[in-house]
Amino acid sequence: VPATAAEARETAAAMFDAAAGAGEPLLIEEQLRGPEASLFAFTDGVGVAFSPPAADHKRLKDEHEGGVRLAPAAAAANPNTGGMGAVCPAPFVAPAEQAEMEHLMAKTIAALRAEGAPYRGVLYGGFMLDADRARADPGRVAVLEFNCRLGDPEAQVVLPHMARRLDLYELFEACATDPGADKPPFKPNPNPNGGGDDAYHTACVVLASEGYPSSSAPPRAIALHAPALPVPRNLNANGGGGDMGGAVVYAGVQANVGGQELSTNGGRVLACVGAARSLRGALACAYMTAQRVRFDERQFRGDIGVAALLNAEGGERPLRVAVLASNRAQSVRQILLGIRDGAPGLERMEVALVAANREAAPVLAWAQGEGFPTAQLPRRIKGAAPPPAGELAGHEEELHRALAQRDVDVVLLVGFDTILSADLCSRWAGCILNVHPALLPEANAISGGAGAGAFDLKVHQAVLKGAAVSSGCTVHMVTAEPDAGPILLRKEVPVLEADTPEALKHRVQAAETLCLSDALRRYRDADFRGLAESPFLMPQ
Repeated sequence: VPATAAEARETAAAMFDAAAGAGEPLLIEEQLRGPEASLFAFTDGVGVAFSPPAADHKRLKDEHEGGVRLAPAAAAANPNTGGMGAVCPAPFVAPAEQAEMEHLMAKTIAALRAEGAPYRGVLYGGFMLDADRARADPGRVAVLEFNCRLGDPEAQVVLPHMARRLDLYELFEACATDPGADKPPFKPNPNPNGGGDDAYHTACVVLASEGYPSSSAPPRAIALHAPALPVPRNLNANGGGGDMGGAVVYAGVQANVGGQELSTNGGRVLACVGAARSLRGALACAYMTAQRVRFDERQFRGDIGVAALLNAEGGERPLRVAVLASNRAQSVRQILLGIRDGAPGLERMEVALVAANREAAPVLAWAQGEGFPTAQLPRRIKGAAPPPAGELAGHEEELHRALAQRDVDVVLLVGFDTILSADLCSRWAGCILNVHPALLPEANAISGGAGAGAFDLKVHQAVLKGAAVSSGCTVHMVTAEPDAGPILLRKEVPVLEADTPEALKHRVQAAETLCLSDALRRYRDADFRGLAESPFLMPQ
């Protein structure tokens, strides 16, 4: 599929020059332009259950940088693949377009039945939406292909949605048996697009071997580190757990070869799947999962989902930011004012909530004076019995409700002095960032409390006592293990000979403001490649 007229001429000339093309006719077809989406139809030949629409990413390399689309590269420089990632649901598919896709597939299934060739199983429909369509008019939906199978990597993001609302065994059994009067009808289609706690998004990032797609490298040892995220129950053969988190789905992997427990065996080696309450959260979970899988010369795209966000039906909404603090939150105040005033780099964001778990926290009075939405949160009751599995303690239930009611996209922990439970981290997987007032993982090696779980002046006292030559701050994803989530970015601050803990804290706070601003931009733009390349913060 040539990107330019010049490339089309070169391709045609190469076809005519080839021995097989001499004297043969050349077929030229209209090139369709626009976003692609796919849909699965599960059918017994009569009844049909449709999946949510998904979006694949065919090109090998990134097509976006910093949330901006790059100039199209020649096909040879960025070749097509079997798929380097996917998201579900595809946010750019309007309801009318999804209805048209379902209508076309239902007509196809009905026509096959009418011709005496009833189709049972999974029908994969690949569609392209007209790039010039007006938002008020769904325009043309073009059929690209039908496949008689589950798509890859779409299946990795579609099946968790189906499993969340339907019993997959019952669905597959219904597809495999003849329709009849005594057969129960197909259950209603899953609807993953609800808001609040009903919101659910999935994403996957494919890790490929060196040389793919033209060739594959010799087997490489795979290092699989302990997971930072829970495995969602709909991706976990053992069941249990919540719906959010990350999982690894194997493809080109072999076991016990050449003395290696696991090694690569082909082009596309595995898929890292993330599931969360928002698309950005799911993407963050997918890249956080990719952090734990390492092999030499691995290839992956760093912009999965970016096009889907840019093309979102109705336009991309502002990133809704919440801040949780326990004291002044000095380092974030300038950022919140910048978001309100549309400062450069902080566009397409809005402040959804400023909350504190201390009544006297100065940040609350400041935020109220600036007109930001605020909330006073209860503190954890010491000695209280833990809640039943899968439920939140009272103080966390109120926190969860405050965030969900305000439709928060990303949460910043800024001097928040309470460790979040594993259940809350799971419900907001991929959506919470913490700023640590030292450089991780180096601070973990400093005795006296500069590393994981340390707070405020104690961190800077430990840095000075440890005779470190530099300190700084680290913004990382929040997981159930304190200060152990993958790093989004860091900023270094030199330690001066005359430094006191207070003086060092003041300079680190200035770095925190810059670091948090940059982190929010990256989160807004779904720029998560750094998560997959992050060092490990805890012993593995």
